[in-house]
Amino acid sequence: GGDGLPYSGKHAMERPGKFRVEVVGIMTQIYDGKHGWVQSGGQTTTMTKEQLDASSQQHYFSMVTALFPLRDKKFNLSLDGKERMNGTETLIVKVQSNGHRDVRLFLEAKTGYLVKSEHLGPMEGMPDKIVKYEATYEQYKSAGKIKFPSKVRMWRDGKKLLEATHSDYKPAISLDPKLLAKPN
Repeated sequence: GGDGLPYSGKHAMERPGKFRVEVVGIMTQIYDGKHGWVQSGGQTTTMTKEQLDASSQQHYFSMVTALFPLRDKKFNLSLDGKERMNGTETLIVKVQSNGHRDVRLFLEAKTGYLVKSEHLGPMEGMPDKIVKYEATYEQYKSAGKIKFPSKVRMWRDGKKLLEATHSDYKPAISLDPKLLAKPN
């Protein structure tokens, strides 16, 4: 509705294509690379093809905004202009990859930090409706050699969707297989 609701969540990702998203006490979504499940209200359902496709697109977007996977040759990067945001110059990079919609990344010119992203994608629960997603990234912190934004805000078609504060970030090469198993 644009107001947002408070929640606690956990997100684990193994590239390429495996993830677990948990909204504590509400819902868990898991994709093991081949199969997906949603657990809510004490019941587990297998994800439909539409849900798998939408989740795959969201996972792709998360991977692109992590930036480091963009070294892979499957991505085509091009300069898409410059823009001032909050008094700071940003370079806009368009990311293209076969089978995916374009993503625009706004990188702070001095630091290279991601400060904004934009992409079109399917509306949750309505895969035929394409909407514009925007996100801003702030308050970068360190986790070892990795810098990550501790504050993320997202909008869907201009309405507030999410405001997240990342309190803990642990980089990992692979996840415990138990995290990607079908929930009971």
